[in-house]
Amino acid sequence: MEGNKARLGGVLTLVAGIVGMVSALMFMLTGSPLEIALTFPATIDSLNGLPSLILGIIAVAGGGCAMQRKAFGFAMTGAVLSIVATLNLGIVIILGIIGIILVAMGKSEFA
Repeated sequence: MEGNKARLGGVLTLVAGIVGMVSALMFMLTGSPLEIALTFPATIDSLNGLPSLILGIIAVAGGGCAMQRKAFGFAMTGAVLSIVATLNLGIVIILGIIGIILVAMGKSEFA
């Protein structure tokens, strides 16, 4: 397992980012909680998932960098944003936290 920490952290970051993106897309396509739906028009309501979608895209790109062991700073940024993108999903946050730890532990593996 020695030498694969960054790659495993990248995989976990990638999975958390993808889950965050899917969650944001589902939120944008299907609606939102009742409180928001009553106070905002439908066009604004569908944009509420956009920040999570953008953070999920950055997390996926950072996970890809971690898997290739390039750009440590961007890989760590992606790992952190994978947590932020999945804040509403509970257990998926654990993937992001473990991803951060593994990417940080594998810093020496980056070129």
